[in-house]
Amino acid sequence: MRFQAGYFRSRDGQDLFFRQWRPLAELKGALLLVHGLGEHSGRYEEFAAAANRHGFAVFAMDNRGHGRSAGKRGHVDRFHRFVEDLEVFWLRFGPRGEVPAFLVGQSLGALIALHFVGSQPKEFEGVVFCSGAFALPDRIPRIKLLAGKLLRRIAPATTMSHGLPIQCLSTEPEVIQAYLDDPFVHDRISVQLFFEMSEAMAVAPTLAARLTLPALFLQGAADCMVPMSGARAVYEAWSGRGKEFMVLEGEGHDLFHGASLSKTCDILFPWLHRIMPHRRIITEEARR
Repeated sequence: MRFQAGYFRSRDGQDLFFRQWRPLAELKGALLLVHGLGEHSGRYEEFAAAANRHGFAVFAMDNRGHGRSAGKRGHVDRFHRFVEDLEVFWLRFGPRGEVPAFLVGQSLGALIALHFVGSQPKEFEGVVFCSGAFALPDRIPRIKLLAGKLLRRIAPATTMSHGLPIQCLSTEPEVIQAYLDDPFVHDRISVQLFFEMSEAMAVAPTLAARLTLPALFLQGAADCMVPMSGARAVYEAWSGRGKEFMVLEGEGHDLFHGASLSKTCDILFPWLHRIMPHRRIITEEARR
């Protein structure tokens, strides 16, 4: 594995942190990975190692307001900032046109990935949505929504705990504890981000209806953080024929840690190889 990390500058002048993992041998493809709410790209090192063994380089950044990137924790003024940042990162660091590229999003990252691929559909051969946050949790109290709308007008950057049930993250206690012990993980979400996410979710099926590239949807059967109905709606609206929806029995929201990781890899990498076009393989020596 050849690892690189550092910072790049966003269009509005924010310093954003990134990581990339490249295989030392043949390079067959590239994965642009987008993490979820409150976490960071460093949590995907084990997945990146697995991807490298399959010949895929992994490119990931800490979304603004997350990890080592700049910005108030859990806050953006508009959802499209995430998309713009991802575009700047990919255009600067991605091996565009050299090998087949795929987009992989987890939770909130799946929603960001959908909006990104909607604006850049020709950049990728396919997209993978894991535990996609395409709908709000059920039964949000009406009084909480009304209070949020008021706060959005007067103090939109106000943050609070997202209140998501942490026990739904994984069925393995050690995975949950590692998440809680991670100093770069937070539970913050601003009023503005909540409503920006809601609006991005509302148009998700419409975006999906315009896309024809292959798509893989993975959901944990025991995931009670995000409603599976949201991912189902995006899947049903997806125009492309090469789409698959798979439910991992006994798995929670986090599909990239613990025993879930091997199950995810056993599905994801064969799927990538099936749809990957035949292109020239590039070695690291050939790059130098």
